[in-house]
Amino acid sequence: MDRNILTQPFSDKAISNFQFVNNDCGVTLIEIISVLIILGILSSVMVSRMNQGNSEIYSIESIFKSHIRYAQSKSMQSDTAMWGVRINKNLDEYWLFNCDNGQTSTWNSNRRLPPGGTASPESTTDDRIKTSLMKVDINTLLVGNASKSLLTIAYDESGVPFWTEGGTMVFLDPLSATTGLNRLTADISIKLTDNSGNQRTIVISPETGFIE
Repeated sequence: MDRNILTQPFSDKAISNFQFVNNDCGVTLIEIISVLIILGILSSVMVSRMNQGNSEIYSIESIFKSHIRYAQSKSMQSDTAMWGVRINKNLDEYWLFNCDNGQTSTWNSNRRLPPGGTASPESTTDDRIKTSLMKVDINTLLVGNASKSLLTIAYDESGVPFWTEGGTMVFLDPLSATTGLNRLTADISIKLTDNSGNQRTIVISPETGFIE
């Protein structure tokens, strides 16, 4: 091969033959994040089904985290509604919920079954996940050092986590104006325990809502 060919600069005519395409049809960062979260949920469900017969605690942990992230991303995508997660430690179950700004939400209202979730057969509306059906209990539920039996986690449009216990609330915009709802200032810890005594802890950080 003639090495001069590799070192010769492109002519103006050659450069003009290149066509540069300006694609105005893009996607937003939030849309990309949402797709990644949904893929994570689906992969977690597939892993859980592939590991039947073994301890399910790692699968439940992964799925639980994905569902919490999903609720956070849905709140960040909406200007008119907030999303969150409600957890009942005593019954080893959780579900997603959403509520339009200014509307009243009770503990049992506006339930949403998480994507890829398998509903509890005890639920007449198929809208909650019962971890004990996979032999995993919600053993401990903490906000800071305070133990809770019922917990509502809600996210504002920036993904900042707020919390309260059970009861009826009217969610306002901004979320910080909602009476009885507290901005998260300490870690939320959700400890899972299986029948063999294995434990995993999900931690939600204040301000960012980062989950580990």
